[in-house]
Amino acid sequence: MRMQSQFHTGLLTMRRVLRAGAFLLAILVSAEPCAQSLYTGNIYELALFDYPDNLAHGLTCPSMYQSAALTKNLYTAANELLMPTPKEYRLIIQIAYLFTDSYLVTYLPGARAWTHEEGHRAVLAQYGINSYNEVYDLNIGTDSISVSHVKDAKLADFKRKHPADMVRLGEAGIEAEYQWIKRSREDYFFSGKIPDFEHLSWFASALNSSIYIYICTTSEADTRTEAYNRDEKTQNQRDLIGLDFTAWVYDLYRPDEPYEKRGRHELGDGYDRYIKHSDLTAEERSYLKQHFYLSLINLVSPQLYSINSFDNGRMRWNFALSHNLTSFGGSSEFHLLSAFKGYNLVTVMRLYHNESLYLPGAEMALRRYKFSSIPLLFDAYAAIWLQPRDQMFHEKNFTPGIASEIKCAYPLGGTFEIYTSIRAKSEGWLAGEVSLKQMAGFRLGVQSLL
Repeated sequence: MRMQSQFHTGLLTMRRVLRAGAFLLAILVSAEPCAQSLYTGNIYELALFDYPDNLAHGLTCPSMYQSAALTKNLYTAANELLMPTPKEYRLIIQIAYLFTDSYLVTYLPGARAWTHEEGHRAVLAQYGINSYNEVYDLNIGTDSISVSHVKDAKLADFKRKHPADMVRLGEAGIEAEYQWIKRSREDYFFSGKIPDFEHLSWFASALNSSIYIYICTTSEADTRTEAYNRDEKTQNQRDLIGLDFTAWVYDLYRPDEPYEKRGRHELGDGYDRYIKHSDLTAEERSYLKQHFYLSLINLVSPQLYSINSFDNGRMRWNFALSHNLTSFGGSSEFHLLSAFKGYNLVTVMRLYHNESLYLPGAEMALRRYKFSSIPLLFDAYAAIWLQPRDQMFHEKNFTPGIASEIKCAYPLGGTFEIYTSIRAKSEGWLAGEVSLKQMAGFRLGVQSLL
């Protein structure tokens, strides 16, 4: 009876949120939006303070949101610097850009490998566990970059207390990359600017993430893991989890298995923390391969192929398919971008799935809306979902969830704005939001449209 009561309470809450959302949407639609273009350029954002993430057990920076925003700024700036390239040289410069991004820039702080590792770090940081992003070592051309300087005892305690977060730890790197891509794609769509160079980085990041998952489905994962185990002689030298996705699927299927069961490391210092492909059961291997195939839908987006929007004279629009690994399994998604009559909308339909459940979710965001009589620009966001209870893969029951955010930006003249946002969510996985628990927070920052 208690579970049934919780379920009905959750449904009642969702109905109230939907009614409130419909009421607010009716007000916005009936109001007269500002006639001027509100996306005069791409947004360069500096989130100066992100609560509660920046104050998790002391000052912690950057948050997952802040790192993705900085990476977005870096790639957008590079794109804009190269856009004046004459058309006759455009292809040559694009090839040089992709080569430089893949073999040099990606190894630098602020680039996509950096935000990948910061995604991992953020999952631990919310519980006061410090770590080190080895991108700062500037090992240009290395075949692997680690998040290191975490003791096995910390990881064992982390898994025991937070098994869903342990699973999230494995997928948080590519989740952070996908968030940078998503936010950047939206920016280019609404501004009408052309990502002739940055779209190559989006494609490279999405493809590299799929290749990484694929490697974890093969014996190559064992070859690499054995090399890491030989070379990394101390706990501080080792990565948090080794190869991300063998670790992700292992902990997904075994949330209650004590960390200590992995046994001692072959060199004697600490536990054998890395999971090999050969450590997985046939079922786990099959599930991981399934998610490799699903990850390929992240390559389905016209914007990845230089088609920034479709226009029927009344509305501009575009779409993308997406797939995220989650703390309980996966989230397969359809994204629709639309701009019409002064409204800039992002609509996402999601299908969440674990071992046996397939559950719906949806979100809608209104970007840079301005009432004619108010000198503020508003972003409004709301999401609803059904997700597996306690974020568990084997769970057969589910719970409803909601999230919302309001952002207000005040122009300072010219292209600069200051902003604040408040947000809240119930328990559940939300892309780009590091906490799986119920939370409320706010952000303060500055941004510029260029």
